[in-house]
Amino acid sequence: MKDDAMTQEFKVRGNGIGGAPLVVVLRGLLLSLGLLALLGSSFIHLKLFLSGYRSIFVIGYMFLGQSVVGLALVLVLVLRRRMLWLVLSATFLVGTAAALLISINFGLFGFKDSLSAPYAQASFFVEIVGGIALAVASWLYRSKTTTLY
Repeated sequence: MKDDAMTQEFKVRGNGIGGAPLVVVLRGLLLSLGLLALLGSSFIHLKLFLSGYRSIFVIGYMFLGQSVVGLALVLVLVLRRRMLWLVLSATFLVGTAAALLISINFGLFGFKDSLSAPYAQASFFVEIVGGIALAVASWLYRSKTTTLY
């Protein structure tokens, strides 16, 4: 008996939830984790902006910008689900974590941060985990279609 392409997909990648291929389930979980990380990072930066970072020259409004762009990326990913936005979101999160490290080690726009600052460790963790999750999800998504589902 000859196997069709769908049967081959199940054999190669295994069964996931509800009969979906395991890679599809994993990609969805990683995408969800990445979206939560984008939301978390955005809300952390908005909270810090509102609680006093707005008075720090340049950095304060960068926190506000990070929050707005992060929320916009969440909306775009939920509504559009395009590979480009997935990769941009992963890069955005990793870039935000890198900016924190640069600010801690060298200073950024005349401001030197610390890992003991409010939410610095939580922000770094959320951004690294979310960036990795979105990067792996984009790696798992390697097909000829342009949508994630």
